[in-house]
Amino acid sequence: MRMDKFIEQLQEQHDPETELVGVIWLKEDVIWRASDRGLTVSDEEASEVLEALANNHDACIGINWDIIDYHLDDL
Repeated sequence: MRMDKFIEQLQEQHDPETELVGVIWLKEDVIWRASDRGLTVSDEEASEVLEALANNHDACIGINWDIIDYHLDDL
């Protein structure tokens, strides 16, 4: 999801005074992690990983480097 759409969704669905905690993973994080592991991924592939993370993560585990690695290995 693009940042502008995410912000729009937050503004539409929540009172601005709502307290929250959140972690945001960026395409750059995926690219950095791949590079750190000796892999090269395109912007499109990094976007695919982000989409997979958003659509398939286990809420009990969350999204972490191990989960990102799993999706990188699945490319």
